[in-house]
Amino acid sequence: MYGLFFTIQEGVSLENYINKVKAIVNNREKRTFLICFSLLFFFLAILVYFVYPVQEHWQSIFRPAALEILHFRNPYTVEKFFNPPWALLPIIPFAVLPERLGNALWAATSIATLGFVFKKLGASWLLTLAFLLLPFTLYNMVQVNIDWIVALGFLLSPRWALFLILLKPQIGGLLAIYWGIEAWKREESDRSRMFLDLYRLPS
Repeated sequence: MYGLFFTIQEGVSLENYINKVKAIVNNREKRTFLICFSLLFFFLAILVYFVYPVQEHWQSIFRPAALEILHFRNPYTVEKFFNPPWALLPIIPFAVLPERLGNALWAATSIATLGFVFKKLGASWLLTLAFLLLPFTLYNMVQVNIDWIVALGFLLSPRWALFLILLKPQIGGLLAIYWGIEAWKREESDRSRMFLDLYRLPS
C-alpha cells in the first residue's frame, strides 16, 4: 500500500522504489527505526486484541458497512454510517477477519499509517515515534476510526487527494479550500499571461 503512494506522489519507477527500500535497509538508523516500528505495530495489535474491548466504530458501524458492500448490499442500511462508499474499500480485508482480530489489526494499521504520513511530511524518526506515542494518537487508534485513510490524502496530488481528505471534512476541509483557492489563482494567472501575450502580438 505504501509503495503505491510513493509511486502516485513521486512518479517513481518500480526499480527506483526497490532502490529506496534497499537504501532504507542499508541505512543503520533507518533500519533500526523500521525494526522498532514493526515491533511497535505488533505490540499495539496484541495489546488491542487482548486488553481493549471492541469499540462501537468497528463493531456497529465500519465492519458491518464493509460487509454489506462486500455482499453488494446497501451500506447505508447500517445505522450511523454516513461516509462515501469508497471509504469502505480499505476496510474490507479487515472486516472479513474475526471481529476482534480485524479490530486489532485495523487499530495497529491506523497508527502505523499515521506515523508513515508524519514521517513522509518531513518529521524526523525520533519525532515520528514521539507523535505515535501521544495520548491523542493512541486514543485515535483505540477508537478504530478512518483518520489514517484521510491522512494519506495529504501525500497525494489534489485531484486524487480530495477523494480521501473529504471523507472527514472536519479534518481535510480547510486543505480542500486552500487547494481550490490556489487552483483559482493559477487559472487567473494563466489567463492574465494569455491576454498579455495577445496584446504583445505584432499588428
